[in-house]
Amino acid sequence: MIKKNNLRAYGQKNPLQEYKREAFYMFESMLENLKTNFVQRMAHLHVGAENAENLDIRKRQLQQIYATREDPAFMKYNSGTDIETKLKPVRAVIAPEDRDPKNPLTWGKVSRNELCPCGSKKKFKHCHGVLV
Repeated sequence: MIKKNNLRAYGQKNPLQEYKREAFYMFESMLENLKTNFVQRMAHLHVGAENAENLDIRKRQLQQIYATREDPAFMKYNSGTDIETKLKPVRAVIAPEDRDPKNPLTWGKVSRNELCPCGSKKKFKHCHGVLV
């Protein structure tokens, strides 16, 4: 399918046009291979039916992970040594009334446009949210 570069000049072929033609054929063959692979994989796909209880349990677990940012992959590191305690996740959802204005560690995740928990009446992004 691909001709030798040095013989194109004898056939008075424009090298740029030949390059474009070959690239088009290669692209078409790639698309055809992708279609074939997709159909083959879809034909061998087995979808298992799960009961509603398992889905509810998984949904609750995901909601807990999103709310607390606790990654199960790091659970083995949260045993209590100094190095491992730094890996403990920060609670993402903390009510504004539970935040201590003097202790930034109790603030959790604060939205950029929310009032700063320190009590300055500025937006968080203009007070403590500034990266230095």
